[in-house]
Amino acid sequence: PVRPYAIPLYHLMKYLYDLMLHDLMKHLYDLMLYHLMVCLMDYHHNITFYIPTSTSS
Repeated sequence: PVRPYAIPLYHLMKYLYDLMLHDLMKHLYDLMLYHLMVCLMDYHHNITFYIPTSTSS
């Protein structure tokens, strides 16, 4: 016999878990995007810094 509150509790837990997971994924995605942007900016900066020095010498 299934307890009457077992199913709703399961759904509630699943809902909270999905919500948390979704939030976590969003945060991870934002972090990844931010990291990518920083890397790109850094890369771009290195390129722009590297080209003048190589052409001048």
